[in-house]
Amino acid sequence: MKKYIIFGILILLVLFIGCTTQDLEVTCNPPYIKVGNSCCLDQNGNNICDKDEASEMQDRVEQDIVDNELPSSSGVIIKNGRGSVGGFNNRETINYAGDLTLLVGGDGNIVTISKKTNLIKLTLGGSNNMVRLSSNHDSVEIIKGGYNNKIEYYD
Repeated sequence: MKKYIIFGILILLVLFIGCTTQDLEVTCNPPYIKVGNSCCLDQNGNNICDKDEASEMQDRVEQDIVDNELPSSSGVIIKNGRGSVGGFNNRETINYAGDLTLLVGGDGNIVTISKKTNLIKLTLGGSNNMVRLSSNHDSVEIIKGGYNNKIEYYD
């Protein structure tokens, strides 16, 4: 009888131990950082997820938008020398005559900046975006975030 009781206790102990959940420690290798129970990309090492940086930058640009601004149907918005391109897979050419600070976010956008635009600052967020700049834009301040964004120069 004692054997059955001991055997029963062992079975219950095995079931109890086997059914308890264990918290697994998440380890993120650079350039990824731990956020909660997962990892996210942080290519510039500032401890902010790149996807969050892109949306934060977009929010800052959108704060400058006023009611009388008319965005183009193509997704380019420019107001008071600040502009943004968002959305997905847009093909844009910006012919803005003046100083421009530009944010390119979203995914898969290709933006060409005309030679007459005095581009001051370019911020890339999102992923798989490409910005084409003429060679006279070689002194532009460029901030690259996001993933797989590219800059191409043309004459």
